[in-house]
Amino acid sequence: TRAQRGQVRTQQALGGVRLRRGRRQLSRGPGEELLGCGRAPEARKRLRGTHASTAPWTIARTGQDALLCPNLAKRAHLPADRSRTRHVPRHTLSRHHAHHLQAQYRTRVRTTSRPHAAVASYRGTVRRRELPAGPVPIDTGTVELRWSPDDPDGVMVLVNGTESSYLDLADPGRLEFEYMQQMAAVLDHVVPPPAPVRAVHLGAAACALPRSMDATRPGSRQIAVEIDAALAEYARAWFDLPRSPRLRIRTADARAVIEQVRPASSDVVVRDAFAGHDVPGHLRTVEFTAAVSRALAPGGVYLANCADSPPLLVTRREAATLARVFAHTAVITEPAILRGRRYGNVVLVGSHAPLPLARLARALLSLPLPVTLVADDDVERFRGSARPFRDAPGVPPAPGDDEGPVP
Repeated sequence: TRAQRGQVRTQQALGGVRLRRGRRQLSRGPGEELLGCGRAPEARKRLRGTHASTAPWTIARTGQDALLCPNLAKRAHLPADRSRTRHVPRHTLSRHHAHHLQAQYRTRVRTTSRPHAAVASYRGTVRRRELPAGPVPIDTGTVELRWSPDDPDGVMVLVNGTESSYLDLADPGRLEFEYMQQMAAVLDHVVPPPAPVRAVHLGAAACALPRSMDATRPGSRQIAVEIDAALAEYARAWFDLPRSPRLRIRTADARAVIEQVRPASSDVVVRDAFAGHDVPGHLRTVEFTAAVSRALAPGGVYLANCADSPPLLVTRREAATLARVFAHTAVITEPAILRGRRYGNVVLVGSHAPLPLARLARALLSLPLPVTLVADDDVERFRGSARPFRDAPGVPPAPGDDEGPVP
């Protein structure tokens, strides 16, 4: 058959190397990678390459393609094909497919950003065994790693008992937190990927968002600011974070750093800093926001994560603060949170350039958790009579701040 002829050619090119799984045999081919799932020890080793025509596994590939084995073809709604594999769009390799593989073959398959490669990680890898179990002391308290019960590659980072970051060890581009997905959607419409960006992250924790941006936007230059030196050191040691100059981690107060950033040198500034469950007061004032505005390049965007509970009094004041500095503002959150029914995250957006509201609204509705976009005039109605946050008396204003009366 065609598959057998292709297998023979591949074996000849590689010196006849084969991997057996029961009655099936798998030949390695150049430029690809597969983790075998059979009982034989060699089947659990990470191999360079596979000839996919006889593989009983699903193989994820980079770019816009993925390979699915026949037993998943119907689930992906693929047309019939005589070959044992089928090229399909990358998005069809859903979490459902991956969980199906995990249950059937004890493997986890992920698409990656490496050219012409696929990576499947085995449960109980050396990487997982190297990470600590239980709370670890840091400068501001403790940090703890908890593994996801339904994802062998997913790890939640808790700082002082609060969920701070979620990282997928096999897929650096994956974002699990909904508010990070929303921030990524906004940035994708301001600077379409894979164009690199210059980013400043105020609040780093385990650097989930910088890690994702580096994977999806090669060539980006990012600065992550973390006030806890021990936490920053552990993040570097535990996780495969990009190295400088792709990602520089600075241990300092976020406000001190943003006031020192060169004017017009950043495409995006992200504020995701918390002290417990609240944003530090000096990181949400008009004076602080003016320093952020000064650091942004023309067309740049400011993204701020705010956690609030009904009736969203803090969020309304933060929206008024952004409107005091930026010409265009937006509020992104779930409808239930917007109506004041429960506690949750709200993403605030500020820019001096108009935002692509129609396209952005459609993109936000297509996320795994659809959210509402409130923009421009609707933001004014949302904030109502709320007054902006200001620095306490005696604190010098940031450069570029208008010290006139606050409306």
